[in-house]
Amino acid sequence: MPACQACTEPDSLRSDAKGWLLWSRAVNANQVPLTAYPAPHPAAGIERVGDRLMAASPDDHLHQFVEDDDAPSLTAERIVELADGSRTVSEIATQIAEEFEGASLEQVTEDVRGFLGTLVERQVIVLHTHPL
Repeated sequence: MPACQACTEPDSLRSDAKGWLLWSRAVNANQVPLTAYPAPHPAAGIERVGDRLMAASPDDHLHQFVEDDDAPSLTAERIVELADGSRTVSEIATQIAEEFEGASLEQVTEDVRGFLGTLVERQVIVLHTHPL
């Protein structure tokens, strides 16, 4: 699954009073809990520009979600859209598996967790311990 373009300097690992879990360094799929509620980073901006979903992280990096041929990644964009704080990682993976047929739920779940881990590292998404 394609990830955002551009690298950022990550935050340190911490959990704050609002229940945010901010990961850093090499965030792999196993570090993204299935029970977490991903939501946009409070200092990030996510907006559709033309036919592409774009995200500006707090460090002023601009991220776009594209395939290898530079076409918009509908799957990646849909994951970002579903990461609104109301669904768990597991629920997002189930929704993606239903909408984009062709892969097992197990594989989709692994891919969604990995992609969300990348977005956390790049300060586009934060993981909450409770729904928003």
